[in-house]
Amino acid sequence: MLEITRRFAFFFLLVALAFTSVVHAQSTIDPILSATLSENGVADLLVMFESFPDLEGAKVLETKEEKGRFVFEALQQNARQHQVVLSELDRRGIAYQHFAAANAVYVPQADANLVSSLATKTNVFRISQIAEWRMHEIEAVANPNELESRGVEPEWGLRYMGVPEVWAEGIRGAGATVGGQDTGYDWTHPALQRKYRGFRQGDTAIHDYNWHDAVHDQSPLNSDSLNPCGFDVRYPCDDGSHGTHTMGTMVGSDGANRVGVAPDANWVACRSMERGWGRPQSYLECFEWFLAPTDLNGENPRPELAPDVIANSWYCPELEGCDTSTYPAFDNITTALRAAGVVVVVSAGNDGRNGCNTVNRIPAQSPGVIAVAAHDSLGDIANFSSRGTDVAPLNGPDITAPGVAVRSTTPDSSYRAFSGTSMAGPHVAGLVAVII
Repeated sequence: MLEITRRFAFFFLLVALAFTSVVHAQSTIDPILSATLSENGVADLLVMFESFPDLEGAKVLETKEEKGRFVFEALQQNARQHQVVLSELDRRGIAYQHFAAANAVYVPQADANLVSSLATKTNVFRISQIAEWRMHEIEAVANPNELESRGVEPEWGLRYMGVPEVWAEGIRGAGATVGGQDTGYDWTHPALQRKYRGFRQGDTAIHDYNWHDAVHDQSPLNSDSLNPCGFDVRYPCDDGSHGTHTMGTMVGSDGANRVGVAPDANWVACRSMERGWGRPQSYLECFEWFLAPTDLNGENPRPELAPDVIANSWYCPELEGCDTSTYPAFDNITTALRAAGVVVVVSAGNDGRNGCNTVNRIPAQSPGVIAVAAHDSLGDIANFSSRGTDVAPLNGPDITAPGVAVRSTTPDSSYRAFSGTSMAGPHVAGLVAVII
């Protein structure tokens, strides 16, 4: 009788465990993903894990190099817990991207069977659908050509910030390294070339550890394949003009044109957008690279070569699929960068015309970032600049900076004036370099 009772108890235990596993799997899969799988059969996934390492130990370390190494090793150790999922993907022969710093794995075109299997794996926290998003729209500037040839005097934003007075003290950003992820960068621009950390002499440079291209194919949101740079480019290239413009505001100077806040700083970069359109995995890939830059083959990471500050003039609209279910991956990676001594500067957004509470997109809402709004030459907040709210002040900008009619570098040795919080953020990133 006792043996029969034990058998029933064991049976009910198995049933309970199976039921718990099913409930866990169902709660792990985002409802939007389930709907997409029902309709299309496949979807792009972001698999996120529960555990994230305690990085508090980095605070007591003195140097940025020590902090970076501590964080990198902690993330690598934590990533061993992802092996069950990675082994399953390897066994099935499925391509994926593993982001240790984001505590996540990107899996393209997964079917319902695979999703159900991954949802039952130990330590899986959430499986969400991911979608495309776009950089900040650039506000139009009236008659921008009138501003292209102006030079010699530092640009109005630099004067407003008091930058020339700091330069006069011999403080120009020397020794600091800024990073940018954007549409790419024209590294041969006269105002940028000698500031590129990979520059050697003439037109030669070493791009290992100084450049990474996270754009591996054409975005489906572009109707043609005429990308002027191509894909997986092994040197800095800008397939738009947005990235080059933002980098100029950080470090640009060619003598006659003084457009950059920190003209003696070095720069490194990652391309994360294909003609303006980015993907969640491309942004995560750039963030991961900044934490520990690699050679051009994506190997031999060196966290001691991480930049001091990163400018990010982009955001992810919720309507394009980057909702709260995917926020944890970005929260993790920005937290890791901060612990590693890397300042993450982001643009607050250009939705101010819609009123308050418009700083509502990643990465402006990620922990530890500096979200930057835009003002004009009189110090007035630009009408397009996204705003916070007195109800939830933590969801507002952290600071404002020049962002209206900002003249800076554009590809092919040119200069143009743009407006947007995309232009404001690099002013703050350059200021960080000057402080460092």
